[in-house]
This record gives sequence, C-alpha cells and structure tokens, in this order.
Amino acid sequence: MGNNKIRVGLIGARADGTGWGSMAHVPALRNLPDFELAAVCTTSIVSARASAERHGARLAFADPREMAAHPEIDLVAVSVRTPLHRVLIEAALAARKPVYCEWPFCRTIEDAEAMRDEAAALGVASMVGIQSVGDPAMTWLRDAIAEGMIGQVLSAAALVSTTNWGGRIAALSTYLLENANGATALSIPGGHTLSALRHMLGDVADVTATIRNLRPGAIVAETGATIAKTTPDQIALTATLASGAVVSLHVRGGMTAGGTRIEINGSIGDILIEAPGVPGIQFGAEIVSHRRAGGAWERISPPASYRTVPAAVPVGPAVNVAQMYAAFGAALRLGAKPEPDFAAGVIHKRLVAAISRAAETGQRQLVQSA
Repeated sequence: MGNNKIRVGLIGARADGTGWGSMAHVPALRNLPDFELAAVCTTSIVSARASAERHGARLAFADPREMAAHPEIDLVAVSVRTPLHRVLIEAALAARKPVYCEWPFCRTIEDAEAMRDEAAALGVASMVGIQSVGDPAMTWLRDAIAEGMIGQVLSAAALVSTTNWGGRIAALSTYLLENANGATALSIPGGHTLSALRHMLGDVADVTATIRNLRPGAIVAETGATIAKTTPDQIALTATLASGAVVSLHVRGGMTAGGTRIEINGSIGDILIEAPGVPGIQFGAEIVSHRRAGGAWERISPPASYRTVPAAVPVGPAVNVAQMYAAFGAALRLGAKPEPDFAAGVIHKRLVAAISRAAETGQRQLVQSA
C-alpha cells in the first residue's frame, strides 16, 4: 500500500461523469483519507485517459488484467454492467488483489458461487456492494429496532418505483431489457430494497411472488426503434422473516418518477423510510420518521456516530459507498473478514432466485440463509 493508502483501480468510471462508478465510487474515494483512486479502466485507452484526467487518477488502462496486476494497485473495484462482472472479478483474483464488486454481483448464481469459491481458495478478500449494509440510517434503525424502539416487529411494506424497465429506455441501458443479463428490476432495485430489509429486520425464511412483464417492447429514446423486453416490470412478493414478521414488496418499473417507501410496523410504534426521486434505496438520502402507537409521525435522524466517513463525502450515493470502502479498508488492515463478502453476496443472490422460483411455480419457496 503506497503511502499507507489503499490504492484502488476502478473499472467503470466514465469520462462524462455519468454512471455509478463516477457518481458514487469516485467522490467516495476522493474523500476517504485511507484510500486513493490510483487508476481507472475503461473499454479503450483513449476513454481511460480522459476518465483519469477528469477524476484525478494517476494511471489509465484499457486491459483490466494489466491494471489488476500493476504493482501500484492494491484493490480492484468493479462498477460496470452485470454481465461483465465475472470476467473482471477473475482478473482481480488472478492478480491476488482484494476486489469490491457492485451488486447484482454476478449474472447467475453459478457465477457467483464460482467467484466465492475462487476467492476463498486463493485467500483473497472480497466485498459485494449491497450498500444498505453501510447506510448510516439503516444500521442505526437496525440497532434501534433491536433495542425495542417499536416493540415487536409485526410487518413491513415496501413500495419501489423506478423509471427503468418500462416502455422507453436510453440506448446505453438497453442491456437491462434482456432477462438473461441479470440486471433486472428484481435484482437491482428489488435486491437493494431486500438487502435493506434484511439488514434492519433479519433474514427471510420463505417467499411467494408474482412477476409480470407487461411491456414486452421498449422504445429506444435516441432512435425511436422498438426492441424486445424480456425483463419484468412488475414484481410483487410477500415473505415471512425468520422472526415471524410478514413483509411485502412491490417493485414498479417504467414509472414517471423514482422513489422508495418502506413502512415498518411494530407492537408499540412504526418507522417510515422514504427516498423520494431516486432510482433505488441504494442512492441513500433517506427521510426517516417515527410514530408511537396512536401518535403522529416525527422526523428522526441517526446519531452522528453512525456516519463513519468524513463530512466532505457529498450527500447522496457516495456516502453509502464510502462507508463500504471504509469498512473494507478496516478489515484489510486488521486481517479480518470483510462484510458483506462474496459469500454474503451468494446468500442474497439465493433470495432473489427463490423469488423467481416462487413466481414461476406459484408455490411458496423456502430461502437459504447460509
């Protein structure tokens, strides 16, 4: 580690500043004192150099294996389209470098399990970007609920609206329309919301689901062409948690505006979490309210101690990503197991798969939690 900083090579930082890598990873790394954005890797050396100049990285690469093997790279971060995740993770593992991979982790469970097993066999540390685990508000609510803020948890209901997976899409995002690519309304906004619920309330024991694709075609915004859409735009599920509480989730694709609303009901009170105007709960910026039984909603905020990253990290998606990096860095320095690692990613992937099976079979599915 150069100058005691963890030098990160980021795969997927666009020179135009768009995309999750540029919006979340770059500002997170820029403002973490223990990290350095040392390199970026894109599909061409021309775009990589432009990205490096824009984002302040010293090195630029078009070959992910070359970047991962470079002696000035300590950690590889993967923030690109889901179908590319496995090959890029393999590049990091081949270089024996710790790797942070964004959710949905891998395209299939088989790929995810293979990456988990390979990382374990090589002794390489890993982390999956399920950002709710790093979210200050979610972690505080987990602790407050466990301490009895709302009494016994009875139920939770989540409503997620996203502008993607509808009847119109940008050309850059058309890969979202092919179910086989693994980047669906269920896996991305659904997966992140389920991660938040699991983080606050515990594991899911069983699930039933209805999944529908009500828009079999989508218009490409730039060309007006209509292309086939095999990904669903409506996901509705009910689940039982290990605690016995009942949970419902509805993900609605193709909405005119995004946003998430989660209400958690307890025997002596309720919690309301709102993230208006964003594509998913992973973008952060939540509004949290609490009410006692029979009372009115009151805004509440987590204690400052739950935010472990500097105030310079801008409000928005960078905060949760920065919290994840900070936890990863602490684990690496202590020689501890990062959380959530690839094994945790496989477990969450199994939950998503169980929801799909429940919809396909019309039968309640048990969920593996280990």
